Amino acid sequence: MDGGGERDSGADASIDAANSDGGFVACETTSVDAYGATIPADIIWVIDNSTSMRDEERYVQTNMNTFSTRIAGSGTDYRVIMITDPGRITIPPPLGGSPEFLAVNQSVNSHDALQLIVTTYPRWQSFLRPNSIKHFVVVTDDESAWTPAEFRSALAALTDPGFADGFVFHAIVAESLGLSFPLGPCYDLAESIGSRYIELQESTSGVFASLCQSNWTPVFTQLAEAVLSLASLPCAFDIPNPPAGQVLDPMRLNLAYTPAGGDQEFIPQVPSESECGVSGGWYYDDPTSPTQVLTCPTTCTTLANDMSGAVSIAFGCATILF
Repeated sequence: MDGGGERDSGADASIDAANSDGGFVACETTSVDAYGATIPADIIWVIDNSTSMRDEERYVQTNMNTFSTRIAGSGTDYRVIMITDPGRITIPPPLGGSPEFLAVNQSVNSHDALQLIVTTYPRWQSFLRPNSIKHFVVVTDDESAWTPAEFRSALAALTDPGFADGFVFHAIVAESLGLSFPLGPCYDLAESIGSRYIELQESTSGVFASLCQSNWTPVFTQLAEAVLSLASLPCAFDIPNPPAGQVLDPMRLNLAYTPAGGDQEFIPQVPSESECGVSGGWYYDDPTSPTQVLTCPTTCTTLANDMSGAVSIAFGCATILF
């Protein structure tokens, strides 16, 4: 991970480790952003292009920029992959044509959304980040030919980066056919109930939205909020390059954390993962030749629950130890 913008901080007694006599020595540090935002989000949309989906395709096209703008406004690093026929759906700027957007030219039929996620994977694989939270959003008025078990099995075989860390599934499908009396909202708007998509949505705590509503603005707002609700600071950080004129000294590096709405604090180091305690801390992946700063479980939980905090690597002062 590349470092962000550099910034110099003034002397602070808390930044330097204690001397042998228990005192502190103030020193100058230079911090480099290690992760100033949340874990990246990769969102894969699959939109059914069958003839009965004309209105729904238009709703997607109309609301997609509202969805992406809400996520971008939070500072979350996101990418959108859209598997559909671009002759049927064309996303305009600012998302369309941006580095955050990849259109996969693929006609999607009534029953094959799940299969196409797998078979088109080589075409969008390189756009996916290994450290991202993966979201699927399927929009269809029909049922899947694949069962959830078949989809999960096929997805598990995908690698580089694959989905070993799991995924969140969101379903915009019909929950009924509206045939009861009085006629429900899905009457004459859906070919079949999307029960298999709903099963995937429920098992991954994703968002369900009824395909049968005419106002889709709240749907896209709900999806954006679901993406943001899972965003958090990560628990491992690549050590960025030291500022100009400095070299990496593992004994003079600190992990600085600024919680949302709070002041910057420095997390002490523990010798190794086995010495992590309830107070938390951080340790190196390799004490002799470190490339990453890893956080203890307690500290990891704190970071994972913070959607607006920031973490930086502070070079130049003796490492604070527990």
